[in-house]
Amino acid sequence: AERPGAQTNLGNLYAARGEADKAVSAYIAASTIEPNYIPAYVNLADLYRSMGDETAAEKVLRQAAGSIPDNGDLHYALGLSLIRQQRMQAAVEELRLAARLNPDNPRFIYVYAVALNSTGNPDQAIMVLQEAHNSHPNDVDILNALIAFHRDAGNHEQAKRYTEKLSRLSR
Repeated sequence: AERPGAQTNLGNLYAARGEADKAVSAYIAASTIEPNYIPAYVNLADLYRSMGDETAAEKVLRQAAGSIPDNGDLHYALGLSLIRQQRMQAAVEELRLAARLNPDNPRFIYVYAVALNSTGNPDQAIMVLQEAHNSHPNDVDILNALIAFHRDAGNHEQAKRYTEKLSRLSR
């Protein structure tokens, strides 16, 4: 009971059983025991999201990111929350931070690039993806996005180049 992981697991159990109030209490207990324990915040925000309260999820994630500003997971989760709220510009900034803080996580970079493209910045999205491709040359999501974004931009030779690379990886 005195460990944040145990409280978070308990919160997960309560959430799975539909006992939201007990789950919230357990997640809060975990974050009280260890204020830098990221899973407690992310799980609490996810519980609020599943309950349809995206505003509460955002609040939890903003508070956590304010206390632990160098954690990419929190900025990523916050970015996704903002996307669900159709607040794309703010989401792009959070996703940019997540990608910058976790350059070894290709998923964060991919989602950031997709958000850039969705907000009318396809050239910037392509630049981000090409840099990510240099670091993660075998990431299928990054390759697929490069193909689609280059194709949509009329860069057919680039799209073809990445298609061929993806094809070689699939063999």
